[in-house]
Amino acid sequence: MYVGVAITPRFGRALVIPDTGVFRTGEHNVVFIDRGDGYLTPTEVELGAHLAHSFQVLKGLKAGERIVSSANFLIDSESQLQAAAGTFAPPPPGVSASAGQPQTHGPAVNADLTTDPNRPRAAKTG
Repeated sequence: MYVGVAITPRFGRALVIPDTGVFRTGEHNVVFIDRGDGYLTPTEVELGAHLAHSFQVLKGLKAGERIVSSANFLIDSESQLQAAAGTFAPPPPGVSASAGQPQTHGPAVNADLTTDPNRPRAAKTG
C-alpha cells in the first residue's frame, strides 16, 4: 500500500537568499554585501530553514540589500592573499624561507634506520 503526502510548511513571509551566497566557516555564516564600485562588506547572518537551495535569513541582512550570490571562494581566497601579503616579511639574506617556521604536519618524529645486513650491498648482476 502506498500513499502520497504533500506537506506545505508555513513560514510566512521571510527574507531568503540563495545558499550559494552564504560563506559558511563552520562557526559563522557570512554574506558579502555589495556596496557598489567593487566594495564588499562581509556581514555575519543568522540562518533559519534551508529550502529549495535557499536559506531563510533571521538576522544580519535587510530586504533589498544586494549580496554576492556565487564565487565566495574567490572572495575568501583574495582576502587571504591580501592578509598574507600585508604580513609578509622576506627572510634575512642567507636564511631559508622555511627556517624557523612552525611545523604544520604534526609532532616531530625522529627515526633511526638500520639494515640487515648492517651495510647494504649492491646487487650482483649476471
